Amino acid sequence: MNNRKRLIKYILGVLFTIIIGGCNKPDTKVDLTLVTEPIFIAEGVRSVWVTKQEQDVLRITYQPHDYEASFEYWKMDIPYNNEVVVNTEEMLKLYQQLVILDVEKTPLTGETKTNLDNPLGKIRVEFCQTTKDERAAALMGQAIDREASPSYQRTADSTATLLIGANDGQGNYYVAYEGAKEQVFLLSERLVNAVLDIRPFDYIIKVSAVADIETVKNVTINSGGETYKLSEKQLSEQQYRLLYNDLLSVFVVEEIAGMSQVDSEAILEFKFKRNVKDAPDLHITYHAWDEERYAVSVNGETFFLVDSSEVEALKTKIEETFA
Repeated sequence: MNNRKRLIKYILGVLFTIIIGGCNKPDTKVDLTLVTEPIFIAEGVRSVWVTKQEQDVLRITYQPHDYEASFEYWKMDIPYNNEVVVNTEEMLKLYQQLVILDVEKTPLTGETKTNLDNPLGKIRVEFCQTTKDERAAALMGQAIDREASPSYQRTADSTATLLIGANDGQGNYYVAYEGAKEQVFLLSERLVNAVLDIRPFDYIIKVSAVADIETVKNVTINSGGETYKLSEKQLSEQQYRLLYNDLLSVFVVEEIAGMSQVDSEAILEFKFKRNVKDAPDLHITYHAWDEERYAVSVNGETFFLVDSSEVEALKTKIEETFA
């Protein structure tokens, strides 16, 4: 099995995910408690929202649906309108950084201009509030009793927003939590900038899209003026599964800045028809961009470029399968 097939298997079947209790229970509305002394571990985070200079940079939330595989539970609606697959390993590293931000802050002594009324940025976290003992144990790498821990419940119960104020000129920012701006702390600009300057592209799996094969009834393929129907009735099970994985194996190589749609005719088109109630259909199209790259559009949203040779190779594979 080559590296590409290993990665696709990783994405579609065994992608790392945070184990959270009650995942099959229906969603319930919970009023979050605004806290000014947040205590959480990385596994207890359910949402993070980063803004810098009043511009939204990133938002990831835990939004599981019954029709999804576990690797689809986390959604990145900013900046990609949920049309990506979050890399949960990298996401968990980010959540660990958020824990470190809280742990590493030091109280400010004396008064100065902190600029917290017009902050440089905000980092809002929704999480399951836990204990200092559990956080300390997690930071030391000790195993957590997931059955007894509040950090593994499905729904967040608390929220806190860290306000990033002025720089003190000595490598730190003045920071405070929303609701307690009188309690000012110093926090290393290195740690803060690692979050404020985050690159969302680094936190996604680099494929055009995914859809659990068990939730798909069939796929209509338009390629080179021909239309094909991919279903278990049309092909052998092995052919069906191999080609299905190939349809989702085109890697994205670059982000398109400020791009939301393309006008050129589709070079290759897939329409995934679902077989599960409430599961949305999936529409993927590839469009000419330049000599080496194509743009990929997922459900009408265009954020990324792919290697044109990957798409052309896939077109050949489709034609050979249905020959």
